[in-house]
Amino acid sequence: MAVVVLTAVLGGLGLGTGVLKEYRPPALTSADLVGRWSDGLGGTVTFTTDGRVTAEDIDDDLGGWGPENESTDSDGPEDEDTRCSGQGTWTYEPGGGAWSQEVDITVDSCSFDVWNVGDTASRPTLYQYLGDPDSWDLYVLRRTDGGP
Repeated sequence: MAVVVLTAVLGGLGLGTGVLKEYRPPALTSADLVGRWSDGLGGTVTFTTDGRVTAEDIDDDLGGWGPENESTDSDGPEDEDTRCSGQGTWTYEPGGGAWSQEVDITVDSCSFDVWNVGDTASRPTLYQYLGDPDSWDLYVLRRTDGGP
């Protein structure tokens, strides 16, 4: 118990004095999203300034945790294609702060949840949870065209 208390006290002192920095996702704007983003596995999402988006070979089996999916692995059956491509629209919602930013991508052939913003200002990412959010398994898109 003493170790837990000591850790909490030292952490609080570190944050309070500025020695440790509290992580916050980068605060993006719509303009920061424009361009090409990649999952590093051959999938890309390209955002344009007019609110259009093109998805190519993006994993479309991102969520799906719960009783109805417990008997299958996260990739689904071997012969099932879980990649999607198509054109659609996107919107950015800054929310009430850096933690509540959301990017909504709507492509008819894909069934994405909203995307969260993460990483750093110099290398922002868009991510969704793979399965149970408590597992922190993420599907991540990174800028591929130089970024903001």
